[in-house]
Amino acid sequence: MGTLQRAFDLIQIAQRDVMNTIPTGILVLDEHNVIVEANRMLRKLSHLRIGDKFNPDELAERMQIADKEAILAFFKAQQERKQDRFELEIAVYADSPRYIVVQSVPIRNQRRTPIGRLVRFRT
Repeated sequence: MGTLQRAFDLIQIAQRDVMNTIPTGILVLDEHNVIVEANRMLRKLSHLRIGDKFNPDELAERMQIADKEAILAFFKAQQERKQDRFELEIAVYADSPRYIVVQSVPIRNQRRTPIGRLVRFRT
């Protein structure tokens, strides 16, 4: 195995470790709303699976989000306005009542065309 391949493997391992150890939920969706990545924290709270079509209703139920209409409107807006960034603060009642901030930003290709979304969930 060459030096370049070892470096590439090391970067992939480091990225995976960072994704799975940060205290922020990370969700990556493709342009068809299919789950490409969900880190350990978010999978634990929501039971999302890579390869599934993202369903905001299920997410709201599993995370026990207080204002379901607000989170559904949030995800609907990001589908309609693919170039925009969104942020929402919302109550969650899963283990104990708390607020989380949900942020959604487009992932763009080299031509600046949206090809997916990165969604962050943080307390």
